[in-house]
Amino acid sequence: MKLQYLIIISLVAVVLQVSLIPYLSLAAIVPQLPLLVIIYLGARRGPYVSVLFGFGVGLLMDALSTGFLGLTSFSYSLVGFLSGKLFYWDVALPIGRWALASAVGCIFSTVIFTYVYTLGDAPPFHVMLLRQALPTAGYTWLVGMLWAISPLYEQRGGMRLEG
Repeated sequence: MKLQYLIIISLVAVVLQVSLIPYLSLAAIVPQLPLLVIIYLGARRGPYVSVLFGFGVGLLMDALSTGFLGLTSFSYSLVGFLSGKLFYWDVALPIGRWALASAVGCIFSTVIFTYVYTLGDAPPFHVMLLRQALPTAGYTWLVGMLWAISPLYEQRGGMRLEG
């Protein structure tokens, strides 16, 4: 993928995240489309590109939110590096490998985000982890798996999904 396509896909994910995705919430649990893009970039382009995009997309998400500035960029950068180091592959990922990469990335991101967030006056870590972080990771993973079984994933990678 060329650089301009990566930038466009990242911006589309951010715009969808702040405009339409809040309407898909289930009891304040919202999937994170930009996180899926960062995991995909890490798995397809390697750790260094995904760290840069993770930082940029996370900083944009932080600027558009009311939370801590830099917290999303920190967690997205770490997830980009982790997914790039563990799951880098230069062709489209088979569905099993994508399932593992997206699960690890989603859980890692939400745990890091929740841990840093609860260092202040928020509820205890275990309460936030069980009530908010793990359901968010599961919902994000489910959206990622729905994308992986769609024709768009197969079309972009130029290969068929294998079990």
